[in-house]
Amino acid sequence: MTFNDIFKSSFLENISSVSILDMILTLVLAFGIGMFIFLVYKKRIWELCILQALASPLWPLP
Repeated sequence: MTFNDIFKSSFLENISSVSILDMILTLVLAFGIGMFIFLVYKKRIWELCILQALASPLWPLP
């Protein structure tokens, strides 16, 4: 498929049928899912850091 085939298939006409409200809702949904993944990842990394600190041997006391 070449770039000219995309224009011949009325690709640009189909894009104009998408409303601005649909685009905004999609962006908000994508942002929400991204924040959820970020917060889960951040919590998991924090737990791993705490567990690693507790599992490491303590420095010998003088």
